[in-house]
Amino acid sequence: MRKHRVAAVAALAVWAALCGCFGTIDYKYTYDPAANFSGQKTYEWVTQPSYSTPHAPLQDYVLFTADRALEAKGWKKVSDQPELLFAVDLDFDTYDGYQLRGVTLRASRRDTGVPVWRGSALGKIDGSASSPDLQDAVNKILSTFPPK
Repeated sequence: MRKHRVAAVAALAVWAALCGCFGTIDYKYTYDPAANFSGQKTYEWVTQPSYSTPHAPLQDYVLFTADRALEAKGWKKVSDQPELLFAVDLDFDTYDGYQLRGVTLRASRRDTGVPVWRGSALGKIDGSASSPDLQDAVNKILSTFPPK
């Protein structure tokens, strides 16, 4: 009987891994190959903190984490004439306000509005303060920015 229980648990673990039940996150990015990022080092968010939504703390946390990651890469957040405008989109699980299905960061040229880069993390992302998932997702997304 013990062998059957071990076999059943092993089979369940394999099934869960194959169907993605363990929360794998898929990272994707794309960019405009004609865009020149070499002289650009300033940005601003077009996604501003939204205090009227219940998800404002999570959005603010994404902006805070992204600011730190961009600063570490030599980018500076400015309010006057930034070269790039960044935006964030959060896709929430409808049943749990801290569970995200996706985080997308987008960069566009300020002067033309043309999108030049987009990175996403898609999958089960825990946005609660006790989990490193959201910070890890934002940092991994920005590991592809600027494209080389």
